[in-house]
Amino acid sequence: MRFKKSLFSILNKERSKMDYIKRVYRRRVQAEIESYKDSEDEDKRDTIKAQDVLMLDIITI
Repeated sequence: MRFKKSLFSILNKERSKMDYIKRVYRRRVQAEIESYKDSEDEDKRDTIKAQDVLMLDIITI
């Protein structure tokens, strides 16, 4: 006996919902990554400016 896969089964609906959510978040993450990529600011991205560093003399716990 051969069973047909129904396109409208509950499992396929859940799977398609999850696939849709994965695609949406994958596109959002990729867009966020691409927004940080800028060839002109490539050298500036890895540098730390002196005013951004906090110097502590004593650390107490």
